[in-house]
Amino acid sequence: MSFDIKDLHPAARDDVLDALNAIYAAMDRHGIERVPVIPGEILSDHLDRIVEEFRRKLAATELD
Repeated sequence: MSFDIKDLHPAARDDVLDALNAIYAAMDRHGIERVPVIPGEILSDHLDRIVEEFRRKLAATELD
């Protein structure tokens, strides 16, 4: 699935945006830097990069 939100069906677009906003809010709460969107990026690749940021933060806090 292309990351271009405008290509999604309106109902799906709202759901994807709600999910991304929830993820970004969690990142903010945990002090994790938001992952920038790369134009044309595939959604699953973007989500993989978000997960990697969570893993990095978790690893860093375990070392403290």
